[in-house]
Amino acid sequence: AKDWVEEPDEDLEGMDKYGKRRWYRREFERISQNSMYALWKYVWYKEPDLPGGEGKYEPTLAMVFLAYLVDDGRSGKIGKGRQITSTTTITAIAIIKMITRVNYHCKLIACDLATTEEIFEDKLKYAFGRLPMWAKPIVNNDKDNMFRVVFDSSKKKGSSCRHSKTMR
Repeated sequence: AKDWVEEPDEDLEGMDKYGKRRWYRREFERISQNSMYALWKYVWYKEPDLPGGEGKYEPTLAMVFLAYLVDDGRSGKIGKGRQITSTTTITAIAIIKMITRVNYHCKLIACDLATTEEIFEDKLKYAFGRLPMWAKPIVNNDKDNMFRVVFDSSKKKGSSCRHSKTMR
């Protein structure tokens, strides 16, 4: 992921439509197979304490390892997630999986409704909104505790994320 992030940016304005298409496909393939690359290159998060109210995702070793585990199909339990920015990381990975995989679904649960809604709005929907236009599928539903994206105009193939009232 680091090698890809450190590559010089392509001049999309200077490319013809076929060059742009190749570049978009390459980037989509990269974010599909390597969540850390997607996070490092494209994710911004809402943070009122930072200048401008947002921050560019900068991974720590713990987050690199967490992204690797998710990409490898593993699951696990995380204690004290706030201390290692795991909520930001896991939520951003969920967004990447939603846009790169058909029928990917996630559910956010926190200790109370206010916290869950804050994570849903500030972590998931904000980060999705800051992605480049080429990476965003069509938003099909953005209400009723749900965020659903679809990949074609028939609206049959899609992914979603919901939030639940509370963890009991």
